[in-house]
Amino acid sequence: MTRSKKKNWKSKAELVVIVLVIVFVFWWFVRSDLLQNKPERKDCPYAVLGNQNATLVIKYFESPSCIWCAFEDNVFQKVLPAKGQWFRLEKYDLRNCNQYARSQQVFGPPGFVFLQNNESVVRHGFIGISSFEKVICDLVPESCL
Repeated sequence: MTRSKKKNWKSKAELVVIVLVIVFVFWWFVRSDLLQNKPERKDCPYAVLGNQNATLVIKYFESPSCIWCAFEDNVFQKVLPAKGQWFRLEKYDLRNCNQYARSQQVFGPPGFVFLQNNESVVRHGFIGISSFEKVICDLVPESCL
């Protein structure tokens, strides 16, 4: 490869990196606490979805600046209509419920506490659709029939 082609390729790679950084910073700013400090998210939990009387309770801890939390919201939109009758989903904003999250052994978003029959299981990190459905299936076998 000639010097001019190497230099041209390097310039394009640098441009791609710069664009990706700008997109990431813009996305983070839009999702950041500065723009997302909504008063309705002050309660702990701030939202309860699914079956209010279900024996399986899923406590979900999130933050507006969490990239994976945005993806997790998409999972909930798909799983709730199909399996929502088998669990109660409680959503907590870590900005306002941090002490409660720590008491549940959740130290960062996204974090989950699955409660059933006075037993809890804590999971950290993103859970995709199939994994989320499998967890519900394992904890509530009749949801898989």
